[in-house]
Amino acid sequence: MVFKEKEIKNIFLLHLAAIIVISMTLVDATNFDCKGKGFYCLNSTHFMICVDLGYGVSTTVDDFVIPCPPPSLCIETNEFECEYHYITTTVKPILPSEPNSNVEITTSSFIEDIDYTTFYPPWYV
Repeated sequence: MVFKEKEIKNIFLLHLAAIIVISMTLVDATNFDCKGKGFYCLNSTHFMICVDLGYGVSTTVDDFVIPCPPPSLCIETNEFECEYHYITTTVKPILPSEPNSNVEITTSSFIEDIDYTTFYPPWYV
């Protein structure tokens, strides 16, 4: 069976394309060093699960990316994958520019002069 020159080029290009596609998927599936933790933060909203390979080496094993729930963040210093971080800010008190001594503060209740009765169940009597 004799191949023509055009068929040989097509087979070569097909093999070359297959090699490129396989090498690209291997580059995508890089294993990240987890530094002893059970997770690896890709960014602040996504993480990957890590597996201990032995001798203290833990690494990601697949391309399965897990998102964090919306208010939580994934940060390298977390103890767990996704943790809630509270933003603490200090509020500067608002002081009036001129003291106003004519201000009166009044409080009133809309419930006044109401008699309360207590009902005891029959087994307490």
